[in-house]
Parts: sequence; structure tokens; C-alpha cells
Amino acid sequence: MSSAANINVISVNFLPGRVQWFYILKWVDAHANLPVRARWIAKADVALQGANKRACVDPPKTEGFLFPASIIDSATCQAYLETHYHVLGDTPLTLQVGLANPSLAALYKALRVESCAFVTACNPWSQLLESPVNAQRRAVLASELRQRSLRFVDGIGQHPSGQWPGEASFLIWNLSLEAAKALGAKYEQNAIIWCELDAVPQLILLR
Repeated sequence: MSSAANINVISVNFLPGRVQWFYILKWVDAHANLPVRARWIAKADVALQGANKRACVDPPKTEGFLFPASIIDSATCQAYLETHYHVLGDTPLTLQVGLANPSLAALYKALRVESCAFVTACNPWSQLLESPVNAQRRAVLASELRQRSLRFVDGIGQHPSGQWPGEASFLIWNLSLEAAKALGAKYEQNAIIWCELDAVPQLILLR
């Protein structure tokens, strides 16, 4: 998948956690004129807490895109950020990383849930498989979700360029971050999409 934006990624591997996060936040503030989703790359999932507080905040326990320890290349991460995560079913909607989704927030209230995860079993480690193999992997994931009595809706992740086949996925309701990460790892995924109560999709890297 090609990248639609040329965004410089800073490298601060050698800095301790707290100092590293300080410079990431400083970078965000210095590039406030970038598009929201470009700033999200650096901001990851840190909540806005006021400029006087943000510099002393420890890195969050959730993982966002900009983490130097990831072995996933930047072009692949960029593709994940640009992908549209379509939720099907009775109330279709589209999730985009870093963009609050009012329709999702409304569903949270209607279903009385506080989080969700968008997970696929297709194309492990982003290696393209034949359609029948992906269909079988999807069926296994669906069976597991039913066995665990989890509520879920069909979905498909599709990059707008169309250069990569859409991946059959599921939006799983009320799945904790740790449970979502474990599920994605079990099905050999590089990343998942997770949304907490604010209904802002987060890209969670698993490698």
C-alpha cells in the first residue's frame, strides 16, 4: 500500500521513557499545524491534559503508532493509519484512526458498552494469503468469539487506494485492551484497532 502523506518520524530510542515521552509531546506541540491524523501519529493515545501537565506525563500503558521498539516498518504503519475500518450490520459506520466517531459513541450508549476492538484473522503479519485460507481463518475467529459469548459485528478493513484486498474483520464489543491485544496476537496480527469510551479509534501495534 502506498503512503498518501510524507510524515517525518522522530527517533528517540536512546532516551529513558519519561524523557522520551516529553520530546514526543514537544514534537506534537511544535507541529500543531499538521492534519489531525498526522499529529496523532506522534501523540499516540495520550489524552489532552493541558500544556502545563503534559510534559511530565509518563508514557501510557496502551501502545500507539510511534514506538521505536516496534519491528513494523513505517510504510506499513502509515497504511494502517490510512485504512478505513468499515463496520457492517444494522448500523454501518466507518472508523478512522484518531478521528472521534459520534455514531460509535451512540452505539456505546445503546448497547451499554464502554469499548470495542476491530480485529481480523486475515493475512497474518500482513502477508497476503489466498482467499479460501483467509475465509477459513475468519471462520475460526468467528467460532471463537461465539464460544466466548462475545458480541460482534462483521466488518472489513480497506485501504482507500484499493491496492490491498479488503480484510474481513469483526468489531467486538466490550473487549478490554489486554484481551483485544491477546486476540490479535493469537491470530498473528501486526496491529488491531481499539476504541475506549471516547470513541476515538486507536492503532495498537502488537509487534
